[in-house]
Amino acid sequence: MSSTADKKIRIAYLINHFGKGGGTENQLATLIRNIDRTRFEPHLLIMKPLWEEVDLDFGCKVTFLNTTSFLSFRFPLVLFRLVKYLRRNRIDIIQMFFFDARILGVMAGKLAGTSRIVASRRDFGYNLSDNRLRVLKFLRRFVDYMLVNAHRVKSMVTEKELFPAERITVIHNGVELESNGGNDPLGEQGIKLDDSRPVLGMVANLRPVKRIDRYIEVAASISREDVQFVLIGRGDEAEEYQQMAAQKGIADRLYIVQIVHDIDQAIRRFDVALLTSQSEGLSNSLIEYCLCEKPAVAFDIGGNAEILDDGVTGYIVPDGDIAAMTGKVDYLLDNPEFAAEMGRKSAARAQEMFSISKMVRLTEKFYVGILGNDTMVEKK
Repeated sequence: MSSTADKKIRIAYLINHFGKGGGTENQLATLIRNIDRTRFEPHLLIMKPLWEEVDLDFGCKVTFLNTTSFLSFRFPLVLFRLVKYLRRNRIDIIQMFFFDARILGVMAGKLAGTSRIVASRRDFGYNLSDNRLRVLKFLRRFVDYMLVNAHRVKSMVTEKELFPAERITVIHNGVELESNGGNDPLGEQGIKLDDSRPVLGMVANLRPVKRIDRYIEVAASISREDVQFVLIGRGDEAEEYQQMAAQKGIADRLYIVQIVHDIDQAIRRFDVALLTSQSEGLSNSLIEYCLCEKPAVAFDIGGNAEILDDGVTGYIVPDGDIAAMTGKVDYLLDNPEFAAEMGRKSAARAQEMFSISKMVRLTEKFYVGILGNDTMVEKK
C-alpha cells in the first residue's frame, strides 16, 4: 500500500450510470466537486453511456466503460480495461455505487491489487431480489468497508447482507439550496398559485417507489377545500396521476410540473411538504424542505426519522398510514404560526447535520482512516 503522507490519495468512483436528478449521482457529484484536491485525486468511471445531457464538469478525469451490465458480452473486456486503469493510475481506493458496479468493482479491485475496496449503500433495499441478495452476501467477503448515508440503512445492510457492522460507516448526505432567490420556476411553467390559499407540496420523481398515489390520497383526504397541491418531479406518468386526482375530485387543484432549476424557490411556495415514498435511504428532498424552513410530514421509513425530530421539526407517521399523515397535515394547515416555528427549527437542525462541508470532511477523514489503519471504528 502506498503511503498517504507523500502523495495524494487516489480514489476511483465506479457507478452504473449518471443521470439527472438522481440522489446518489447528486451526492457523488457534490463530493467530487468539493473534495480537497491538495490531498485527494478523484477519478469517475461510469459503466453505461449517458442517455441524456448531464453536466460532468467535475474537474476530474471521467471515463465511460460502455457496458450495460455485468451480464453484457463486453463485460470481460471492460473488466480487463478497468483493472489496467486502476493499476496505471495507482488507485488507492475504489468506491462502488449500485449493484452492477459492485460486482465489477470488486473483481477489478482484487485483480488490480487496489488497497481498499469500498461499497456504498444509499437506499433501503427497494426491489432487492433474493438472487441479488445472495450475490451481495457473497461479495461482502471481498469488500473492505461500507459507506451508508443513514443509521437505518446500516442496520438493514447488517441484517440482510450480513455485512459486519464494525466495518460500516454512516455519513449523512450534504445538501445546500440551489439559488439565492428572485426566480419563479412555477411561474415559468405557467402555474399561477393563489397566494391567499395554502399549498401542500412534494418533490419526488414520478417512479413507483415514490408512491405518488399516497400523496394524492392524502391530498384528497384533507378537510380544507381551498388547498392547492403542487407535485414537482420528472417522469412519464403525469397524465396517469392527473386521472387519479380527477377520480378523487381534486384535479383542478393539482399541479404536476417538471422543474430543472431553482427547485428550492418552488419549495418556498409550500405551506406544508410531504414525503410519501415507500422506500428511502436518506431523502435529499426532505432535507431541502427543512432548509427552506418548511414543516414536513413523512412516513417512518429509511432515514426519515434521522432528518425530522418528530413533533419538533416535522412529523413522522407509521408507514402507509394515510389517516395519520392527513391528520398532521390538517393540524399544520390550521395552525400556521406553529407550522412556521416548526419550519425554522427544522432549518437550524438541517444546517447543522446535513451541510456539504460536514459530509465532505467526514468522507475525507474516512478515506485517510481506512488507508492508515487495518480496522475502522465508526466515528460518532
